Amino acid sequence: MATDEQWADLVEVHRQIKDRFHYRPDIELYHTREFWTVMGANYEGDCEDFALTCRQRLIAKGWERHLLRPACCWTETGGYHAVMVAEIEGDAYVLDNRQNRVLPWADLPYTWDKILDPSGAFWVVIHQ
Repeated sequence: MATDEQWADLVEVHRQIKDRFHYRPDIELYHTREFWTVMGANYEGDCEDFALTCRQRLIAKGWERHLLRPACCWTETGGYHAVMVAEIEGDAYVLDNRQNRVLPWADLPYTWDKILDPSGAFWVVIHQ
């Protein structure tokens, strides 16, 4: 269970970024099919840019990197998607540009594919 301070961090960061976020695909911004980066001051990007920006903000608030792991999934509509997973005392909470609030991992209608390992060195396949 998240502490009040941890939960407040997740809600604040998600809200601040979600409120400013303008979806723009990588092909428009970077002229390539896929490019993962933190969004700039204009908050333009796609799902993985949203996730990495959330991660950067939480790290700036003092969160440890190994607790903040990008994950990829298929959405309920069949699209491929990236989110940021924050781990707190064994529970996983998701910061997602498609959702209006932070949700527990299990509450999302996604089919999970992979998550970055805690060291940040490689992707781990999620078996469901």
